[in-house]
Amino acid sequence: DNPPLGDGVKSSNLLDKRHELSECQNFNKPFVRENFIIDALNTERMEKELSFIYQRQKEVTLLNEALSLLNWDQLTYMPKQGIHARAEQCAFLGTIVHQKFTDTKFFAAVKRCRTQKLSFDKKRMMDILYKNINKERKLPDAFVEELSRATALAHNAWEEAREKSNFMIFQPHLEKIVSLKQRQVAYIKM
Repeated sequence: DNPPLGDGVKSSNLLDKRHELSECQNFNKPFVRENFIIDALNTERMEKELSFIYQRQKEVTLLNEALSLLNWDQLTYMPKQGIHARAEQCAFLGTIVHQKFTDTKFFAAVKRCRTQKLSFDKKRMMDILYKNINKERKLPDAFVEELSRATALAHNAWEEAREKSNFMIFQPHLEKIVSLKQRQVAYIKM
């Protein structure tokens, strides 16, 4: 096993590439050799960064899918008495998703990748991620939790109001969601 270089980068790839270039006449010049090593380290670090970003995206996607399943169950099979527990579950998972997506380490990795030479698709993905994370980072965790809870509770109130043809049942929930959405816009504009 090859000893790690800085930041845990293994030297095996560097040695393999260096061996390939050892035949090159210019490789023995110090400037060329140093640039080669720096480029190889940067490439390995970038691959590590991209791997971390893909893993985090996978986690966020899986958690969002679990939230979708909870919402589907709420719309189809969940007993009406379970709405408060379901609202807490949605608020809890929504907050975890938000925290994972806006995590400082994740955001920093995306920022670093945006400055690197990437394929068009990867560059575009980094730009979109950066924009979305930057927007979400403006929302406090407590706000995300409150919005998730209010949305879950409002849906049941809307169903009941529709069944009874009584808008007054849904009105306070709608007013709360409108108020929360106005706060969301204010946070994002900050």
